[in-house]
Amino acid sequence: MKKRSKGILNYFVYGLIILVVLVGLWTLFDSIGSGNPNPVNGTVYNGYNIYEEYTGKITLYVLEVISDGKSYYHKFRYYPEGLLGLGYEDGIEEKVLNKNEDEYKNRIYLSVDPGMSGQEALSTSILAQILGRESYGVFKIRSILGAFSGDYGGEDHPIKNCDDATKEIGVILLQYGEPKIYSSGECVIIQGRNVTDFRMLNERLAYGLLEVIE
Repeated sequence: MKKRSKGILNYFVYGLIILVVLVGLWTLFDSIGSGNPNPVNGTVYNGYNIYEEYTGKITLYVLEVISDGKSYYHKFRYYPEGLLGLGYEDGIEEKVLNKNEDEYKNRIYLSVDPGMSGQEALSTSILAQILGRESYGVFKIRSILGAFSGDYGGEDHPIKNCDDATKEIGVILLQYGEPKIYSSGECVIIQGRNVTDFRMLNERLAYGLLEVIE
């Protein structure tokens, strides 16, 4: 198990991350949303256009999603095919999205362990982007909020865990453990050992929600 840091700097980083989730300003990701990313080297995966973008250090995969006649572009670190072997509960997308057959959930909390690093917590950014109501959000769920899963030494942000998940209010919980995505009641759990696991698992769930991976 990773040693948990409870220093002041760690909480400051978390405060910034949660603020970013709340207002939807994922400025670390240029060209997300409805803007044209000027893509190159396009491929088609399961009917979706995916383009490569070179940053100088890594290759990003720019996914084009068309919803209600509008194109949305979102950047991924991993190509869908590379995530197929991850532990993943069939049908878990319903637990993330649906209040009932006709409506999405009213609110979703992205809840992280207070001992996680800033990069591990920030791995949820792809979910915040596609689920939220901002211009680049695909699902337009009314409220996507950041939270902690336990005591973090402050009072500014909510504490949410699986006991708080209902049909109307979703909780996506990040915790340490054997890498996989699964559910407990209405709660969706993303479980990993390090930042690489969490990045891969969050992107796997995002691809599943968008039906890029079925």
